[in-house]
Amino acid sequence: MFSGKREKALLEEELAALRETEKRERELLHKIAGQKDTAEEQFARMTASRAQMEKEIEEIEQQMQQNGELSENGAQAAGELHNTLITMNNGIATFDANHSVFMEQVKGQNEKVVEIVENNKHFTTPMKHISEAPQALREMRQALGERAERMEELSKTMGVLALNSAIEAGRMGESGTRFVTAAEQVRAYADDYEQEALALKAQLGEAEERITSLEEQVHHLNELLKENNISMGKLYRDCAQNMAAYETGQIGLRDLIQDTAVARADVLQQSADENVRAREAFLKYVSGMQEELAEQKSSADELENVCKSILQSAGEAG
Repeated sequence: MFSGKREKALLEEELAALRETEKRERELLHKIAGQKDTAEEQFARMTASRAQMEKEIEEIEQQMQQNGELSENGAQAAGELHNTLITMNNGIATFDANHSVFMEQVKGQNEKVVEIVENNKHFTTPMKHISEAPQALREMRQALGERAERMEELSKTMGVLALNSAIEAGRMGESGTRFVTAAEQVRAYADDYEQEALALKAQLGEAEERITSLEEQVHHLNELLKENNISMGKLYRDCAQNMAAYETGQIGLRDLIQDTAVARADVLQQSADENVRAREAFLKYVSGMQEELAEQKSSADELENVCKSILQSAGEAG
């Protein structure tokens, strides 16, 4: 009798426990069913977020592809520039040889200019004498002019004396005839002498004009010689300065090509190579991200399916 009561009590306790467990399960299922909308919203956001991430990663990959093309083009351009500068650098030896020959030629020309300038200095003494010649000729002409005037005066005096002699001889009668003839001849010679003196004066007048013209030409020649000396000296100085500047510029250009441009071309080439390597590494990293995202998507899809199954079961149980 007591055994039956005990079993009945145990059954009632087990039944109560089962009811309590069922109650808790129903409450849990009810709560799970109540979170269905929230869970579906979360899964929707996860799906949208994954889609956005995939889109952004795809855009990044496209950008990297474009940047890769630019990097490859830049690397190619850098290589071409590098090769060009190397060619220029290799051509410096030829340039130096030609430059040396050119400088020797210019040096020879400068020496000729100096020689011309020095030779022009030797014209100083001759030009001094030439410059003094017109004045000396003018003084000589003046002296001859004075003598011509003196000759003219003497011829007139001789003519007067001859005339007086002829008059006195005429007074002597027949015995003075010879004196008259001689006096007439002297008077004729005096007239000729006077004409020669006048012709000499006329020639001396023309000589004065020639002396004046010669003086002007000598002055002009002297000025030309001075200007030529100044111009040749300036030409030599300018040529020396220009060649010094040219040589300095060429040496600077050569040093720039050797020390700077080639070195920078090497750096540019290295930088372009590093950019290509960095792009390849980043593309590899993006590819890894895409694979990881695919795995996460697969796991999330499985989780979403499990959760949906649980929610569906909870809804049916509720």
